[in-house]
Amino acid sequence: MQSNGLKRKKDEEINPHQHETKKIVRNDNTAPPNDIIDTAWEHYRSYLDSGDEANNSDGGGGGPEIQPDIDELYEIIDLLEKYVHMHTSDTSLQFLNSSASCDEHIKSSILSFPNDIKSLLPVLLSMVYLHLGDHAISEGFAENDEKQEDRQQHQLMHVEDYLRKSLSYFPFNAAALSMLANYQRMNMSASLEDICCAYDIAAKNARFVRDKSIEMLAQEQDDDEGEEDAMLIKEWVELLLLDGIAGSEYLGEDDVEKENDEEDICDGDDDGGRVYVNKQDDNAQEEKDEFSMSTVEATSSFMAALLYSTLQQHNEALFHLSKFDLTHRVHPNVWLAGTTKKLLSSNAERSLPKDIPFEPMCFTGEEVLPDHLYNRLCHVFSPSAMYWKETNYQNRGYFSFYEDICEQNKPKNLIDDVIINYLLPLAQLAVPSEKIVGYEFWTHTRPLRANLGHQMHFDTDEALLAQEKKVTHPIVSSVLYLTGNQDESERMAGSTIIFNQSPSSSDIAAEAYISHAQDKKYTIFPGCCLHGVLPCPGSIEQSNKAGKEKSVERLTLLVGFWTRRVPDKMLERHLYGPCSQLPVPDEENSWVQEIMEGYENGNSHQDILPYRMDDVESNLLPLVSPAWEDISTNVKSHKGTKLQVPTALDHRFFVKDASSCFRESLFKNETF
Repeated sequence: MQSNGLKRKKDEEINPHQHETKKIVRNDNTAPPNDIIDTAWEHYRSYLDSGDEANNSDGGGGGPEIQPDIDELYEIIDLLEKYVHMHTSDTSLQFLNSSASCDEHIKSSILSFPNDIKSLLPVLLSMVYLHLGDHAISEGFAENDEKQEDRQQHQLMHVEDYLRKSLSYFPFNAAALSMLANYQRMNMSASLEDICCAYDIAAKNARFVRDKSIEMLAQEQDDDEGEEDAMLIKEWVELLLLDGIAGSEYLGEDDVEKENDEEDICDGDDDGGRVYVNKQDDNAQEEKDEFSMSTVEATSSFMAALLYSTLQQHNEALFHLSKFDLTHRVHPNVWLAGTTKKLLSSNAERSLPKDIPFEPMCFTGEEVLPDHLYNRLCHVFSPSAMYWKETNYQNRGYFSFYEDICEQNKPKNLIDDVIINYLLPLAQLAVPSEKIVGYEFWTHTRPLRANLGHQMHFDTDEALLAQEKKVTHPIVSSVLYLTGNQDESERMAGSTIIFNQSPSSSDIAAEAYISHAQDKKYTIFPGCCLHGVLPCPGSIEQSNKAGKEKSVERLTLLVGFWTRRVPDKMLERHLYGPCSQLPVPDEENSWVQEIMEGYENGNSHQDILPYRMDDVESNLLPLVSPAWEDISTNVKSHKGTKLQVPTALDHRFFVKDASSCFRESLFKNETF
C-alpha cells in the first residue's frame, strides 16, 4: 500500500534540515477520522507482517534479501502526523528521568492510558519512528557506496533523530530509549555516565508500561456495545505497549501449568516469571492470559549493571543485578584492577590449587617478537584485511586452526614462524617436562571505542567434548597482544582476567590474575583456567583519539599448545570449525596466500634463530583477591519475579553458582 504522498513525505517532512523552515500543518481541532485510523493500523499490521516474513527468511536461494517494508511506516506518517501532537520536544535525560521518577498517579496521567483508540495514536507514531531508527541502524551496518549516495540524496534523518522523535511522541517508549543508549554506546556519541542513565530510565519505563498495560487489560467491560472497541484497544495495547515497548510477549494458556485454584491478578512473585490476568467472557467463565516479563527491562537493566561495573559504581550495578536470579559477580576489586595497578600484588604470598599446574606469567620487551614479523601479523589481521571477510568472522561461530609441531622442519608460513620459533620456547618455560606436539591458533578483534569484552570460559577440545563428553584442555593457553594499547598507561583495550578455577575445582576462585593489554606483550596461563576479557568501554576522548587511526582495534593472536594431536580423535574435521586445517591458498582464501608469502620453499624471514631468551623480560602476572563476590543476599532481598539474563549479552561476569555453572555449561551446548 503506497500513496502518492510517500515520496513527498520522505523528501520534505522526514528531512530534518527542512523541518527548520517547513512545519507540518496540523489540524488542532479535528481528530483523524476513523477510516484514516483504520487505514493507518492496516499499514502497521502490514509492516509487522513484513518483518515476520523477513525474520523467517534465510536469505538463501540466490534471491534478494527480504527486508521489512518501511514504506508502510511512511504511509502512517503521511496519514497521521498532521493530526497528532508530540508530547514534548524535550528528550533530554533530565526530562526523561523526571518523567520516569515521578509518582504513579502523575505518571499515569502523563501516560494517558487509553479509553479509546485515538489516545494511542501518539504511541503508534512513536513506534513508527522507533522502527525507522532500527532500520537506519541496520542499513548503517551493511551500508555500501550506493546506499550512502541514496541517503545523501534523500537527506534522511539520522538514527538519533528518529529515536528522539519517537520519544517526543511517547516519552515512556523504553524500547526507543534503550536502542538510543545502545547506539550511543557503540558510537561513543555520549558519555558512559549518560548512557548508563538512559538504560536506567528505560528499565523503569519498561516495567511501568508493562504493569499498567496489563492492569488496563484486566479491566472488565460493563456493556456489550463497547465490546468491539475494547477488543481493538486490546490489540493496540498488546502490539504497541506490551510487545513493542516493553517486549512482553503474550504466551497463552498452553504455556502455563493449569492450576485448580483460580486467582486474581498475581503480584508478580510467582516462580514462573509470569503475571496472570483474569477476565470474564460472555459466559462468565474465567480464562487466564499470560505475559512474559519485559525483555526491554531485562536488556536495559543488564546493560546498566555491566556499564556501571566498568565505571566502578558497583552499588548502582548491584541494584540492577538483584533483579536477576544470580549469586555471584566478578568482584569489584577485579574490575578496578583491570583499569589500574591499584590493589594489584606481584609479590604477595601465592598458593596454587592442586589442579592449576603453574602461575600465569607474561613476557614483554622488543625481543618478544622481531619487528618485521610483528608488523606482518598486524597487517595480515588488520581490521580492513581480507582475513575477516574471507573467514566470515562476524557471522561465524568459534573456529581455530591446528598445526603439528615437527622438529627440524622449517616454518611453513608466517604463523608457523611466529609460534614455533618465538612463542613456543616461552610457553615451554612454564611446563619444561611436557612434550608439546601441536598448537591451535585463532584471532579476535574488538573495537576500542565500545565493546563488552569476551565471556568467561574454558579452552577445551570442542570435538572430544561433543563426542565423548570429556573435558580436556591445552597444556598452555596464551595471548599475544598485537594492537590496541601502545601506551600501557592509557588502558584503552580490555584486560584479560584469569581465575585460578578449573572445571575440576570444587570451590570458586580465590584469586584473579590480571593481564593488562599492551602491544607486543605475550601472556601464558594454564589451559584449564577460567578466563575472559573485561569490557572496553572507551570514552569520547579515547574514541576521538582512536578515530585518527582507523585501523587500530584490540587485536590478539590466541594460541593453545597441546601435548596430544587433537585431530586424531575428531570424527569430523570441518573447515572453519574447531581445530580446522588451514584453507587452500587460493583466491577465496587470499589471507592464506599472504601468510605463506616468502615461505614457499621452507624459507624463513629471519636471518638468525630465533633470539636470545635472556633479552626477554618475564614476570608473574599480578593478582587480586577475592575473585568473586557473593551477592545472593542482595538478590533475595529484591522482591518480585526475576528477569531473565539476555543470552546475547551474557559474558558470565554475573552468574548463578560460580563454583559449578561454568563446568555445567560445557555440557549444555552453550557457546562461549
